[in-house]
Amino acid sequence: MFSSVTAAEKRQRLHDLVVRNVEDSRTTILPGMHDAFTAKIAAHAGAEAIFMTGAGVAASFLGVTDVGIMRMQDVADAAHNMAEAVDVPVVVDADDGYGEPVHVYRAVRELERAGIAGLHIEDQISPKRAPYFKSDELPYGLIPAEHMADKIRAAVDARQDPNLLILARCDARKVNGFDDLVQRCTVYLEAGADGLFPIPYMGPDAAQIRKDLADLHAAFPGVPMLQAAGDGMLAGYPPAAELPELGVHLSVYPVQSMCAVMKAVEDSMTRLLTDGSLDGWDGLASYDDCNKALDYDAYVSAHRRWTARV
Repeated sequence: MFSSVTAAEKRQRLHDLVVRNVEDSRTTILPGMHDAFTAKIAAHAGAEAIFMTGAGVAASFLGVTDVGIMRMQDVADAAHNMAEAVDVPVVVDADDGYGEPVHVYRAVRELERAGIAGLHIEDQISPKRAPYFKSDELPYGLIPAEHMADKIRAAVDARQDPNLLILARCDARKVNGFDDLVQRCTVYLEAGADGLFPIPYMGPDAAQIRKDLADLHAAFPGVPMLQAAGDGMLAGYPPAAELPELGVHLSVYPVQSMCAVMKAVEDSMTRLLTDGSLDGWDGLASYDDCNKALDYDAYVSAHRRWTARV
């Protein structure tokens, strides 16, 4: 029913996976899931680790888009439920750390207690914006690099388990260009970040995306690197087979489950409202399959043990 693997074991697994990927030039795909149920589905499908998507959690928890409305405790609660549901490591989008360095300190404490294996914090102004939004529609800015470095130092001080992966996300490419992206990432590593999540060029030019990734790899050899695949939002993101040579060690698909669920529910509603029935439609999983994904048999086995009578 619930995870049989301790949080410390999951953090060790993620640490070992990242070390392996850096040393062997490998990439691990982390599907972006938004709740405990979708995380279980991903784990049963064979995911080595899972990314808890900030956009998906905001959509499922509050029904809002990714504009920084979620509270730290909302995210910590969602992270706890997801980490408790699966035996694989969970990496969490921790937005901007939810405030000043002191708030980052508390956020890391809460998220580590929730059982996660890693997180990333970004250098945007508050409220943050998803990088896929157009700058002329919503303001998109950065805090000073040294302020972000303070947040990283607070995060590092807060963690109890040295294997908790702390990644610094940098959004400078969109605002100030590639050189500032590199300069800021250097500052964040010096502040103690374990690795980087530098957002590359976000336009339609696939060659430029590849160049940014290759140049980041050259600028930070041996540094764990996470990147976010487009999920249809970023045309031209390299396929998984090309990511190892570009120095991407963790590739997350941040809105995978959110977009998949929307399409599936829309299709089922169209069918239901048009035909008045879902009988015979192959667009639904069976209820038995849902219960299998939710480890129903494990509950039955446990119930029998707990209620045995002599």
